[in-house]
Amino acid sequence: MSPTQEDPPNAYMVTDDGDDFVPKNAKWLCNFGHRPYPYSKPCGEVNEDIYNKICSKCGNERGYGATAYVGETRSLRSNGEVGQCWMLWSNDDGVENWTYNYICD
Repeated sequence: MSPTQEDPPNAYMVTDDGDDFVPKNAKWLCNFGHRPYPYSKPCGEVNEDIYNKICSKCGNERGYGATAYVGETRSLRSNGEVGQCWMLWSNDDGVENWTYNYICD
């Protein structure tokens, strides 16, 4: 997506990569904390509302390593296709950045 284009009407947020977006109907898998492991912790709860940043199970704010997906894709090790699964990395100020360009160790 070019910077001059408007965001698609069904976009929750355009990815940091700029050529994809997390859709409004995406679910998210809880991970909380603002830094990589060991500072972030997996909760694993599936949350239905991408707009609600508070996990319905643990009550923590969505954080580094949380994943958003559509359909039944629930793994970072899915096909890695654009539009299937996105990972969150958050800044210290709490601003969310979503990407599909992640590395799985």
